Amino acid sequence: MRRLWLALQWVLGLVVLYFVVASIAANWGEIRSSQARIRLDLGALAAATAMVLASYAVLISAWRAVLAGWEGPTKLRYAQAARVWCVSNLARYVPGKVWQIGGMAALAQRAGVSPWAAAGSAIIVQLVSVATGALITGLAAPQWKAHPWAVAGCESWPPRPPRCSRGGGARAS
Repeated sequence: MRRLWLALQWVLGLVVLYFVVASIAANWGEIRSSQARIRLDLGALAAATAMVLASYAVLISAWRAVLAGWEGPTKLRYAQAARVWCVSNLARYVPGKVWQIGGMAALAQRAGVSPWAAAGSAIIVQLVSVATGALITGLAAPQWKAHPWAVAGCESWPPRPPRCSRGGGARAS
């Protein structure tokens, strides 16, 4: 059974790689014609990498916290949770939206966690992330005044930022 699981992991890894390469190949003409030039800035690359890794750490911790809310003290150590989260995250590059959650459920089950709790926790974390991102974007985006939903969200948010006004324009200083 272990050999079958290892073979399945290799096959799934190759499927992900295929879709990544196919996507790049399908858009290669557009990429080449964009006239974009790449300038390597190691400091910016290091800072961006640190931010991405920090955001992954927060998402993994949030997933574990929600999971613990359903199952009690989590059986999943942080390293195990990181492995489950990162490996299942690769499935987002395979067409179809269920593979990432399905992979997370399967990998969590192998680690001794309820697949339903793992999948449900992942969905809850995604919903909270999307809602938080929408709120931050609505408040911080330069074009927020042009969108009535952003003004409505700003009006209803308790600590009212000074830039919000009923007319959607900036307040007079």
